[in-house]
Amino acid sequence: MPKAKDNAPLNKETLASSDNKTKQFLAYWLSKREKPLVANIRTFDALHSPKDAPLDYSSQRFQIELGRQLDAMNKAGIAISNKLPNHLRGEFDKGKGVISLNERLNPDLIDKTIVHERSHSLKPYPQEAAIKKLMEDHRVYPSEDEQGKYLDQPGEIYSRMMMFRQANGLKPEQEVTKDDLKQWKGGLFKDELSRYPTKFLLDLFNLIALNQNQSQDNNNLT
Repeated sequence: MPKAKDNAPLNKETLASSDNKTKQFLAYWLSKREKPLVANIRTFDALHSPKDAPLDYSSQRFQIELGRQLDAMNKAGIAISNKLPNHLRGEFDKGKGVISLNERLNPDLIDKTIVHERSHSLKPYPQEAAIKKLMEDHRVYPSEDEQGKYLDQPGEIYSRMMMFRQANGLKPEQEVTKDDLKQWKGGLFKDELSRYPTKFLLDLFNLIALNQNQSQDNNNLT
């Protein structure tokens, strides 16, 4: 992520306003993505549930999972920190359930950063499984370098995708096409979109609701 530059300290009012908008954005997206979320639950169940277990894919199951994820998001605190290194805009401490934002964060990056970190706080395990399976199906393998390994974690892919959706004003019911990807590759997040094959990106945008993944090194997600 870009470094937090020498900006005026982030104030609590700006933080609260952006955080409230982000919560509304993520809640709206989740509530409008029932079919993708239920499909993600099926993928998760196939990996983690006993073969003879009675499985429920009704609207009630969707509502339960929706409530669980929104509850996790709302329970996660958020604070301004003067202890983060300049190369970190923010991080989510999974153990403590707290999001920290760099006090010198560029004001133009506040909304994007909060969307990224709030997405980590959702703990949507079914979607994590679905993104991992998409990567396997499309033979998208993590890079061998350290930065590439970090970027190719399912949770990081998802968090950047939600930043993209928010920044570009995408709608939950909108189907992403090849023409959309061609247009977007020339603008914001062009490096992100050029990183993965077109077919993988189409399935990612159209079949995945939300996702989070834990860093291999510790409980802090950036």
